[in-house]
Formats: sequence, structure tokens, C-alpha cells
Amino acid sequence: MHFNGHSSIHSEELDARLRDDPVIPLEIEPGLWNVPAEYEEARQLVRVRLDFDDAKIRLHDDLVAEADVARVQRTRYSAHTVTNLLGEKVLRERQRQRELVHGDAVLLRNGQIPRLRYSRCSNHLGVDVVAVSSSGRVVLTLQGEKNTINQGMLAPSGSGSMDWADLQAVPDLLGLVKSAMLREMSEELGLRRSEQVSSSDVRVLRYARVTNWGGKPQFCGVARLGDVREQVRGIEHRYHRDHFSIEFDPEGGARHFVAMIRGYVQDNAARVSFPLYETLDVLCSWVERDPQAWTWLMHRG
Repeated sequence: MHFNGHSSIHSEELDARLRDDPVIPLEIEPGLWNVPAEYEEARQLVRVRLDFDDAKIRLHDDLVAEADVARVQRTRYSAHTVTNLLGEKVLRERQRQRELVHGDAVLLRNGQIPRLRYSRCSNHLGVDVVAVSSSGRVVLTLQGEKNTINQGMLAPSGSGSMDWADLQAVPDLLGLVKSAMLREMSEELGLRRSEQVSSSDVRVLRYARVTNWGGKPQFCGVARLGDVREQVRGIEHRYHRDHFSIEFDPEGGARHFVAMIRGYVQDNAARVSFPLYETLDVLCSWVERDPQAWTWLMHRG
């Protein structure tokens, strides 16, 4: 998939399996994954400038359609800033303008993005989820200047990385993905307790590796909501500036829904981030191809 100079790869076979909500058990690799020794100095320099350096979840091996287990490992957010993020950023010393870490040396092997098992990157798991309300809105967020990527761009309703704490009480991969999506969406939309969503109202639609970020693994999904009133709250003001909506008529059916989304993306292409584009695109494709998708989307269980 390509959009505005960004790209990702995915498997239609794997995506179809994920939409069926399979149980894929998790196996936790021991120890903390850290950057290679030659990049540790750069990680330490970056770490002191971060607002946080939370423990994250990295995917140890590639996820394929026939996978019967997903192997994960603990890492730090700061490891991402000196590995995967070098696909879009350059780390230099302010005084001497010396490049601290050479991106290609970290991201590539023999000129290609390698399988996860052989990667030098942190590859911590990310999630993107768009919220569709029963009143006829697809809710979007506007990224703030404190975000390391997509500053000032339109983003999904919830977008971010999995915390190590998300592993609590979720023994399988899809449970983990949905838990992280719900957390990110609830934080970024400022949902009140009465507006909280259950995992049964979330559908995972795609697993992709984002080539601009050295093949970083990412999940896309959709959440069905009631009539909510989103609001930027608390510390989220540092990372999200506002909310926008794609309006549609709930009585208009699947074809109208898809037309409104695709029209909005076309009219606002310069402001649409790649994660938002991919998540909306796979949502539209699912609604177009699966006769049950629209029914599921418009009827909360």
C-alpha cells in the first residue's frame, strides 16, 4: 500500500483470518530487548529528552496466516527512537552535526528490510483504530506538535503503541490488540465511563509492516460506538489538538458510508496521515466485500 510517500505491506490471507477473531496464544520471550551496543549511547541521549520511556511490547517473529502462536518480548520506547524511527528521522549531535546512528545500518540487511527475527529494530507493536458512532460519524484526531510523527496531521481515533501492562489478563494476541486499541481510543477521545466500549465492539482488520519505519508491525481496526462526545482531556492536550468527523447517514447503507469516507480522504489528502489512510482504506474494503460488515458496524452487541 502506498500513500503520500509512505508504504506498508500486508497479507490478505492473514487479514481475513484476523477478521474471524481467532485465538492465537501468546508466548513471552525472556529478558528485555535493548538496542545493539553501538547504538546505546544514542538511546541514552534521546531518553533524557523524552516525556516517558515506558516498557513496550515487541513482536519477536513474523506473524503469518498459519501462525499458531505469537512470540512477544519487553522493550523500551526509547529503543524505537534510535531504530525504527530512523526511517523518518535523523539523529545528529547539535554542536557537530555528526550523525549518531546511520539509519540504513539499523533498518536494513543486505539492502532489504529483514524478517522480524533478524531485525536490529525494536519493532514494538502499534495499533490504529477508527471509531464509528451510531449517530453517523467517523471520529478523527488532530495530532499535536509533541508527537514524534505525523505532527499536525489527521490521525485515527486511537493510535499508539502497546504498553507492557496491556499484557495483563489477555492470554491471546487478538485480546491484546483489542485491549490496546480500546485504551488508546478512550484516552484520545476522552471517553467518559458511561461511554466505554467492550472488546466485542472492536474488530481487528489488518496486520501490516510499515516500510517507512523499518518494517514496524502495526494493527488496524474499527470500534463501534454509541453517540459519544469526544474531548481532549488532561495530558492528551500535549499530543492531540482537536477532533474532526466524517459525517454519514446511518440509513444510507454501506455504499453511502464508503463513498463519504473515500470522498473525505480525497478532499483532505494533504492532511491525512498514512496510519489514518490505511485504517480507513481497509475499513472501506471490508464493508464493500463482506455482506455482514455493515450489519456488525451499525448494531452494537
